[in-house]
Amino acid sequence: MPRRGGLRIGWLFIAVLVGVPMVAAFVARMDPGGPAGSSATAAAPRDQARALAALIQDSSRSRTAVKDAVIATKACRSLRANAATFTAAGDARRDQRARAAALDVSGLPSGAELTATLLRALDHSQRADRAFAKWASALAGGTCEKGDTVTGDFTAADRESTAATAEKKKFVALWNPIATTYGLSAFEYSDV
Repeated sequence: MPRRGGLRIGWLFIAVLVGVPMVAAFVARMDPGGPAGSSATAAAPRDQARALAALIQDSSRSRTAVKDAVIATKACRSLRANAATFTAAGDARRDQRARAAALDVSGLPSGAELTATLLRALDHSQRADRAFAKWASALAGGTCEKGDTVTGDFTAADRESTAATAEKKKFVALWNPIATTYGLSAFEYSDV
């Protein structure tokens, strides 16, 4: 008789050992926030690279507008319009920075360094754009003479622009091998 009771306890013990892992596996599949769900939500490295390339193409448009506005401001042309261009570029850089910070680049080589470098470049670019806007606004409110447009605001903008260029060069050095891997566009620092 004691043997039968021991046998029942043994079978109960085996049922628990087998049942608990099965229940745990079932619960894990039902919980999208669990380990199975979180790995399923990560984008493929190719998609991560495409999202980053799209962001850089947006950034390129901002840089082109700023470059043209700097040339026009140095020539004392369209000063108020240029100030608006610089302000809009600064706003675009702020939005691009937010998008860059939210990108998942975990599947890309040196993904964390890639993002950190891009964020620093966008920070410096945004500060440059804000200083350029002050520069153009000040010239629009006073006397602007061609060839005599270097002010404190311009100097600050130029300093930030130089710092941005250094970070952009680091960024493209990291990006271009990734672009080659996934058949995407390589960039020059001037595209960022």
